Amino acid sequence: MRRNRLTAARTICSKHRCTHLLITVASDIEYISGFSSSQAVLLIGPEKNLLFTDFRYQEAARRFCAARRSGWPWRFVPVKGSGFSFLAPYVAPGSAVAFQSDAVTVDELERLKKAVPHARFAGIVREISGLGTVKTDAEAAAMKKAARIGEAAFERFLRQSLRPGITERRAAAMLDCACALLGSERSAFDTIVLFGERTSLPHDRPGGRRLAQGDLVLADFGCTVAGLCSDMTRTAVFGKPSQRQRELYEIVKRAQDAALRAARPGVAARSLDAAARAVIRNAGYGRAFGHALGHGIGRRVHERPRISNRSKEILQEGSVITVEPGIYLPGFGGVRIEDMALLTKRDCRRLTHSPRELVDIQS
Repeated sequence: MRRNRLTAARTICSKHRCTHLLITVASDIEYISGFSSSQAVLLIGPEKNLLFTDFRYQEAARRFCAARRSGWPWRFVPVKGSGFSFLAPYVAPGSAVAFQSDAVTVDELERLKKAVPHARFAGIVREISGLGTVKTDAEAAAMKKAARIGEAAFERFLRQSLRPGITERRAAAMLDCACALLGSERSAFDTIVLFGERTSLPHDRPGGRRLAQGDLVLADFGCTVAGLCSDMTRTAVFGKPSQRQRELYEIVKRAQDAALRAARPGVAARSLDAAARAVIRNAGYGRAFGHALGHGIGRRVHERPRISNRSKEILQEGSVITVEPGIYLPGFGGVRIEDMALLTKRDCRRLTHSPRELVDIQS
């Protein structure tokens, strides 16, 4: 499997008429090579595949390369100092190095050129991260397990964590703790918990707002298993929901249902966005749904395909996407429902199964 991924990476390199491929994103390094580290670099060349990392990971890197578990030999090269000077001896004059231009900053590119002045650098956009769009059975199973952990954590969060006066920040920390205790390797992203009128801020950070009776409660969070992510959003009410809260929730739920019915391999990603957006627009809240419907997810929280009205991508069997419509009304609050779905041969199968009915949390 790793050998196939390395071959695919080499094909991308050849497509861009480059002699070397530089991989600097941790999730892509793990996907292609199998080595997990917060600080490493891969250099795939015409004759050698090199793994660079520093003193902190050198023992693990030596063991990894000696085992050749990736199906293709990797050679470990220890890194000393800062910058990219360690690359220079392994890139011959006149070489062309493809790099991940969607991840390398302008400053990093300047340092690359300074460290290896005898090579040409060519940016490739999203192609390497796109290698993991279609999930293996094992990857899909890991994402399903991450989703199960999140569901159990959220149920515990609703029952045990939410009390009058608790702050958003403390509630988010308690949700993170529940995920970790139930088996999540780490949070897939910074957990969002918002209360009351602040739920109209789609991706704000938890703050000091305290929970009160009648508040909307929005939780957007994810878990990880084997380096793969889950992502789920649920909206509840602390106390008895008002008529308007119920109305908004039902509209968002119908929008999500419409998108999930449209989700299958071979259809345009933008058609899902259109299906959900039509429901919300026809209910009179079109301007209150201002973000894309969803995104691909895997080793990154945000992967291809992008599920938006501007997307030109076609959905593929085996990919996992999120479907997350919302309505956000400043001064009142917002509702978002998000689930992950695995695209099967003919349709899609939800991987997140927390109840989608509006929950009223009793204090």
